[in-house]
Amino acid sequence: MSAGFMYSVNTATQAIAVGGTINVGSSVRRCGCVKDTATPFANANGTTTVLSSCGRCPAYFDINASIVVTPTDPGTVTITAFQDGVAIPGAVATATVAAAATTVTLPLTFGVRLNTGVTSSNITYVLTGAASSITNVAQTVIKV
Repeated sequence: MSAGFMYSVNTATQAIAVGGTINVGSSVRRCGCVKDTATPFANANGTTTVLSSCGRCPAYFDINASIVVTPTDPGTVTITAFQDGVAIPGAVATATVAAAATTVTLPLTFGVRLNTGVTSSNITYVLTGAASSITNVAQTVIKV
């Protein structure tokens, strides 16, 4: 088993509707490949972060994301991380704002597993609660 690191960022302003998927940008720093290949163990490309493994044994990933959100209306804004379309238990960040255009930073920290036989998995972030402007997304992925 080999370790690896990937950092992605997106500083472009995004207008995200409720239920919309957040663009995480692209990989800025990365080291580590799937064993015996040139395939990176993690790659961010737009709305999806692809995790890769050789599939011969389980692979574990520690993911940290920080997303700067400005809701268009007062209320609660939530970001949930998904793995292959399924919400990851505990990978949720929520904030309540009293006034429109109040900027908050939502941090998410979670771990995921690729089971034996699984060579690829997709991570996405979905916004719910209030339509928002996203002004910064930073994400690190560490293969442990």
